[in-house]
Amino acid sequence: MIIVDLKPDNVSQALCCQFNKSYWIGAVEERKKFLLWRLNEGKVRGKIAVEREKKLGWIDYYPKPNGWVRIGCIDVLKENYGTGIGRALINACLDDCRRTKGVIVGATVWDHMPKGFFKKCGFLTLTRKRTYRLWQ
Repeated sequence: MIIVDLKPDNVSQALCCQFNKSYWIGAVEERKKFLLWRLNEGKVRGKIAVEREKKLGWIDYYPKPNGWVRIGCIDVLKENYGTGIGRALINACLDDCRRTKGVIVGATVWDHMPKGFFKKCGFLTLTRKRTYRLWQ
């Protein structure tokens, strides 16, 4: 497995809504246009895990004007769950963002962007009621 940067020529490998149902075709095209537009503006970065040119998973993340980076989406093909691909993508993202204030994510309790996965990768659950000191 290798991890490559998200670029205009491989953006088709970073589409999470690739289903064969006819109503997803428009969504896939819109997602592709959005990523190409944001890449062109320098407002999205990402990584794709591949093996022999087959996509295994990917992550995209968005630098914010305030110095933080927000993970937009991470997706690993279901047949690759538990193989370390998701963690490798998170680590590649964190490595790419070392010179920022930090990385944030809006995790969920569902299969897509699962909170438990991010906790295993060292992310914290934050609330507005507490003050957090992340670096010393």
